[in-house]
Amino acid sequence: MNPIKAKAGNSDTPATRSAVEAELRSFLLRDGFPEGELELSRTNEAISIATGEHSHKLLSPTADMIIAKNELAVLGGDHVGVTTDDYVQLLSALLPPGPAWSSDDVAIKGVAPSLFRAHQRGDDLMLELDPRTTTELIERWERCCGLPDECIPSGTQTLRQRQ
Repeated sequence: MNPIKAKAGNSDTPATRSAVEAELRSFLLRDGFPEGELELSRTNEAISIATGEHSHKLLSPTADMIIAKNELAVLGGDHVGVTTDDYVQLLSALLPPGPAWSSDDVAIKGVAPSLFRAHQRGDDLMLELDPRTTTELIERWERCCGLPDECIPSGTQTLRQRQ
């Protein structure tokens, strides 16, 4: 499946991107089931209802997406593109007003990379939900599915074949 990509209008901030990502995840949980259809209008609606989002242009998909019987819709791709600098901006926005705090504070710049790594780790774990893209949890998927069976000698398949 193609990733959902949108170009933000005048509301492109880290907080808005995070809200859009959360709404898209929720949308995919509601509508992204096997043999389902992700309608373009519902995709636009999911983006539009995000807090802080005022205008956007959906770049992809350009038509309704049909989910195959063996597919699971998950959020992926580079449509959000959160960076360490985004976390610096988010943390700076949470500071109380006044001269005692500065967005150049070393504590903020020190914790932002850790939050970014946690975000990346969450994205990596989303890939583990799909047996076609899992690497870390392949053994758990195989146990759940009763694989490999006695017809396949242990250790004879590549990771791609196991997926």
